[in-house]
This record gives sequence, C-alpha cells and structure tokens, in this order.
Amino acid sequence: MTLQIIKVDKHGRDAAGDDYTYFAAPHVVAAGYAINQPTLIQYPNGKVETGNLVKFTPSGVAYIKREMAAHPV
Repeated sequence: MTLQIIKVDKHGRDAAGDDYTYFAAPHVVAAGYAINQPTLIQYPNGKVETGNLVKFTPSGVAYIKREMAAHPV
C-alpha cells in the first residue's frame, strides 16, 4: 500500500480543513463506526510525518443521527 502525501498547514490541516492529527478511539473503530486511514503529511517547513484521517462509516453516520435525534438541542 502506498501512502499519499498530503500537504498540511502548521496545525496539521489540509486546504479543505481536514485535520490529520486525530485518531478515532479503539472502541469506536471496533464498533465499526469509524476507520483510521494512515497518511503521510508534509508541513510547510518540508517535514514529513505519519498522519491520520478519521473516516466515519455509514453505520457511524447512522449512529450519530440516532444520537442527535434522541438528544435534541
């Protein structure tokens, strides 16, 4: 598997605002609600590090919708 290099700002965010410094908690991944997608990120100073993009699965989105409906603001 080849990791894509994503250019990020000094805070680890790409041009679209996605943050590559967060990880989904193990119990969230185990429940099938999200996945952690490993990525290489490059900061403006040229430094390359391992980053991560959290992606919610369809069941994760459904869970969030159920929770929001059960607890309206």
